[in-house]
Amino acid sequence: MHVVGQEEASRMSVLGSWLRATIEADKAVALATEQDPRDTIARCDAALAVLDEHGIVQVTGIGKDTRVMQIPACKTCGTKHGVPCRTLRLLARGYRHREGYDDEWSPE
Repeated sequence: MHVVGQEEASRMSVLGSWLRATIEADKAVALATEQDPRDTIARCDAALAVLDEHGIVQVTGIGKDTRVMQIPACKTCGTKHGVPCRTLRLLARGYRHREGYDDEWSPE
């Protein structure tokens, strides 16, 4: 089993919140400024659906102290990739030049 600590779980929460806010902001800007925002809105909605699909769930796993416990994991990827999962890291990479992006989120 993958060992997940609180720090790793916190990164998932921060990445997910930052990514959702960034995508929602893009959607709002498109609605306010683009004459035909359909493509931008569609891309934002698709990215938000991916974000929702890879949300955090609690699973049984091994904690840092090797006890069986409930740990956060991606509901789609499970624990095999850790949190944040590679899918969300790749999604966030498209926004890496935005304020608030953390290089620790890089999928590399």
